[in-house]
Amino acid sequence: MEKQFISRRCISLLASLLAALLAGSWMTGWNSVYIPPLSQRYGSPDQLSMTSSISLICMVLVPLLCVPLRSRLSVSAYTLIGAAIGAGGIALSEFISSVYELYLYLGVMVGSGAGMIYLSLASHVVRLFPERKGLAAGLFTACFSFACFFQEDAPSGPVISHEGSLVLRGIFFFMALALVSRFLYEVPEGGREVNQTGQAPGASARREYSPRDLLSSSAYYVMIAIYICGTGSGLVLGAITYKSQIYASMTGGFSDPTVVAVILGLAIYLQSLGRLFWGWISDRVNRLNVLILVGLLAAAGAFILAFTNEIALALIHGITTEETILMTRNITIQGTEIIFVITLLFLPVCYGAYASLLPPLAEELFGARHFAVNYNLLFLSFPLAHLVVWPCLMPIMHSSWNSQAIFILPAFFYLASVLLILRLKQHLGAARPGAGAKSGHA
Repeated sequence: MEKQFISRRCISLLASLLAALLAGSWMTGWNSVYIPPLSQRYGSPDQLSMTSSISLICMVLVPLLCVPLRSRLSVSAYTLIGAAIGAGGIALSEFISSVYELYLYLGVMVGSGAGMIYLSLASHVVRLFPERKGLAAGLFTACFSFACFFQEDAPSGPVISHEGSLVLRGIFFFMALALVSRFLYEVPEGGREVNQTGQAPGASARREYSPRDLLSSSAYYVMIAIYICGTGSGLVLGAITYKSQIYASMTGGFSDPTVVAVILGLAIYLQSLGRLFWGWISDRVNRLNVLILVGLLAAAGAFILAFTNEIALALIHGITTEETILMTRNITIQGTEIIFVITLLFLPVCYGAYASLLPPLAEELFGARHFAVNYNLLFLSFPLAHLVVWPCLMPIMHSSWNSQAIFILPAFFYLASVLLILRLKQHLGAARPGAGAKSGHA
């Protein structure tokens, strides 16, 4: 049985990656696919953006409510149910008559379906390759992130103006995921202990945490705080990258809209690449040490952005006047513009580490027996980052008292995450979490 599983696990991994691409495309098409046409019928884009927030919340909470269901079903059957819910939400969106139905179909149903698929398969790929869990998680989370490229290329015209278009989209997603789910194979009992060479996969937790144990452990709340600080800062800096007008107004080669699109596309691509890169690195180095390095690099990058002050000022308030355009011309001569853009593109690489390292860390810190549930509980840090860090930093972005603050404060959040990791390592002591399969060292 184990030999048969080893020969099929690559097929199962490939099926998981395809499922991540499909489910990820549900969650990343708001600006290019759904909001433009629906805003004409139901309200402003700002009002409709609440749908994306509802989707994110359901993506985290619904899989927690479905834990008993997941324990009774195979990964293939559970994925198929998630596909039916998410694809059904897309198809039903064809018939919405109010904004509240939009929240139900594209918010609750799509978010729930994507969450059931993503969180279940993220833990599944780690169990498939216990000796390469960082690389496996990096590949999976990179595919989920990379899915936005498929949606960004979609036409921004009114997709709902063509009768049946969303029904066809929902049918396509369901049929594709139904086909993919047939190639998702269960990890046999005890199979996680065997790798390709028949060796034990390396360091793991000394204690198996049940969900109750996890919620009563201080290590859990330290991990949540680490991820709130790291991912929250990354989200704010990412919003600056994607939504600012600075590139469109810059001179010296960055005023061309095509170049602007390339730069913003690179930011998305580099985030996906960062998930893969840091996952691969973490199989060779202690994963908590990798997060420390990422936090220090991201903090340094945020400080660099803060002290290219004139461009920061233009970024916060937008460049719409001749004076600010002339100002950036002078900065370009000094080379600051290039430094700013390179640094801004480097930060998504750092942000990608947090998503790819969470699945293997969840298993190595808190055990494999309740891994799927514990990972879901740790994933709560992502929506919490929206609720904690984002409200703290966004008002500063729109204020005029200090243009550097929007970059300096995320830098301090990153440094706080580093201190919390050091505290966590001290708390864990000799358990030595996160050593890669080859290294076996802390």
